[in-house]
Amino acid sequence: MSKEKAGETSQPIGKDVDVVFSYWKEKLKHPQAQLGGKRKVIIAARIKEGYTVDALKEAIDGCSKSPYHQGKNDSNMVYDSIELICRDAEHVDRFRKIACMGACDQTLTDEEKWKAKYNS
Repeated sequence: MSKEKAGETSQPIGKDVDVVFSYWKEKLKHPQAQLGGKRKVIIAARIKEGYTVDALKEAIDGCSKSPYHQGKNDSNMVYDSIELICRDAEHVDRFRKIACMGACDQTLTDEEKWKAKYNS
């Protein structure tokens, strides 16, 4: 048995990486972005940790719904890189929580939603 080298992925994981990356490109409007080694490795790492393609898509959705990450911040900078979204389990979980807030927490006030997004 051979071990995978850094930057290489097995066929099934590689296909999942492509699906996640393509979804990110479309959802966050990065049509010219290329799937380079660092991006492959970071997405594959989350998949190897047990995150499904749908879970990573949900995290991407969360980033797209975050005013802060879409440029409504002091520096007017957009922070929506796939590297940020998939940096580690904490980031994936945080963005998934944001994605769920609109659909899952209809009973929360805007202030409660804000606190849940940015104080967790």
